[in-house]
Amino acid sequence: MKKILPLIMISSMFSLSACDNVDNVKKVPAPSSVIFNNGKVVDGGDCAKLSPWGFPQPSSGETSTVKQFICHDDFAAMYNSSSGVSEWIVEKITPEKINSDYPYIEENFRPDPALHDDDEISPSEYDFGNTKNWQKGMMTGVGDYKYARKSQSQSYYMTNVAPMNEYLYDNVYGVLNKNIRNWARSYGDLYVITGAIYYGGKPLDYVGNHSAAALVVSGNNARIGETSKARIAVPTHYFKVIFSPKLKQAMAFIIPNQPFTVNALGSYKTSVKNIELISGYNFFPQFPQSFANTIDNEIANWPIYDNISEN
Repeated sequence: MKKILPLIMISSMFSLSACDNVDNVKKVPAPSSVIFNNGKVVDGGDCAKLSPWGFPQPSSGETSTVKQFICHDDFAAMYNSSSGVSEWIVEKITPEKINSDYPYIEENFRPDPALHDDDEISPSEYDFGNTKNWQKGMMTGVGDYKYARKSQSQSYYMTNVAPMNEYLYDNVYGVLNKNIRNWARSYGDLYVITGAIYYGGKPLDYVGNHSAAALVVSGNNARIGETSKARIAVPTHYFKVIFSPKLKQAMAFIIPNQPFTVNALGSYKTSVKNIELISGYNFFPQFPQSFANTIDNEIANWPIYDNISEN
């Protein structure tokens, strides 16, 4: 499995010291400032600033016990412990965050300390033979958080990681992340929602190697032992919804989790409404209805570059 580098060329690196307390975060259940109602995040507490028009809400009420709301410095996620993948991640990308001269930290994939131990995914679960061509794909890029080493480090939590085809991650998906940062430089602050889709309700595959207690039967004897199983569900597609408050417009993309060697990002542009229908989530639920209808159905025409570089 080849090593994944950040989406921007690394000019210099450094390690976090123990005194930075990057992983000193609260375990779920979420902090008391986060308010839930019928499985929906009503008030995101410290992360409300990342999604001022409300967090993505399921189209129908649900009270799933396998979903956990995670809040970090620069992103919030709805993690699904059943699939081992976050259903969505929200972030606010600003010119100040991405234009910083701050150096990149070393790659540091690790379990998210906000999760219960039983729900944690280990980076090593991606290192077994049954991962095939799937690699650790960062749902939001470390380049989105260039301004702060703590935020960079938190982007390597496994709640921000999902199995991606290696050619997708290194080509179309990486190009999309670079275009988003380019739009932020041109249009100012952007609110971005990234998510995973299991089209038809089925994953493409399962990856990983996780030991779990099991009944082991040998002849007439039975004992409690361990068994290994792949437990990380591979999404069929990934999506990104990008909203510009300055332009009062949105862009949306849905990309199959397949190998790509040629970039044709524009062919995966779609409407926000289409992604809402497929994902089962309502984005920006606190938009006025008339404005929401416009954002849902009108597709912005921002410039898209299939060959784009960053410093």
